[in-house]
Amino acid sequence: MTYITILFVSHKDKPDLYNQVLEKCQEISRIDSTFTVKERPEGEGIEIHSDTKDRAYRRGGWFKWRYGLNYQVITGE
Repeated sequence: MTYITILFVSHKDKPDLYNQVLEKCQEISRIDSTFTVKERPEGEGIEIHSDTKDRAYRRGGWFKWRYGLNYQVITGE
């Protein structure tokens, strides 16, 4: 099962923050093969895919702490 952490940051409302967060996600994904990232349609958030629920929440918590972003964890396919 996959868990998806949705980071609520909009490219339209805060393009600088969005790009900064996306760049950090891409940097992490190059180092950690379990960290996969996907942009949501229309630049309305960023998804991080994780293999455990605990890891998904820890990742979301880190982005909340580091960038002040709200997040939600949902079950993926």
